[in-house]
Amino acid sequence: MQKDVRVAAVTMHCPLWQTDLILEKVEGYAREAASQNADVLVFPEMALTGYSASEPLPAALARDAPEYRALSEIARYKKMTLLVGLAEADPKGRKYATQLVCLPDGRIFSHRKTHLSTVEEAWLTPGSDIAVFSDRSFSFGIQLCYEAHFPELATNMALAGAHALFVPHASPRGTSREKEDSWLRHLTARAFDNGLYVVAVNQSGENQAGLSFPGLALVLDPLGRVEARFHGDEGLLIADLRADLLNQVRNHRMTSFLSRRKPALYSRKVIKQNF
Repeated sequence: MQKDVRVAAVTMHCPLWQTDLILEKVEGYAREAASQNADVLVFPEMALTGYSASEPLPAALARDAPEYRALSEIARYKKMTLLVGLAEADPKGRKYATQLVCLPDGRIFSHRKTHLSTVEEAWLTPGSDIAVFSDRSFSFGIQLCYEAHFPELATNMALAGAHALFVPHASPRGTSREKEDSWLRHLTARAFDNGLYVVAVNQSGENQAGLSFPGLALVLDPLGRVEARFHGDEGLLIADLRADLLNQVRNHRMTSFLSRRKPALYSRKVIKQNF
């Protein structure tokens, strides 16, 4: 990692299928984040379309929908990278939980959720690619909510050069304190074992589909420590991802776990000792 990166994470209310309202919010938060010199602005999973695990399902947006162009223009005008979640429809009508990566130069990339919860499997298609998004100085991966429970994903992203994981959530039920306790049971390990930053953010409030989300955003440093947190219905969390700390962790003989891996060993059959 060659330079510090300032990230902003938005906890916000994402009612089902009110894209015009959400686009206004995205633009407003982008304006606020730009005033604080943020480089990356991340929104929750399916923030644009809303999230539902049952009827009524959020309508999915095809790639020629005007919302894509609107997000691209916001990223270009504010000169920052936007990570915005939505339900995406491909030309065959399949639906994906997708996080868009809208760059300041107008290009749009995306990550499709690879691991679906049991309720999501009824209407979503899993993505099949693991991606790391990179420029010359900073690289990151994206994991959507349930995906963060699978350690191999984070390790593969770190091995591919990721300095940070962005983990947008649409995780309902409980209080924000209970949700933080839940997240820290696994996100701490993702950060510490792989020597990278983790930036996690959740939806908030009632979504008009029977779900209520506790508003929460967390930033964990490469040692698994909570760097910054936000609890509340709506708000913006700002944090700096420090290049010096990340490089120190990855170069330290006791915390550079990735460099000590033994892939040849892991591919061998496990010996079961019965007694």
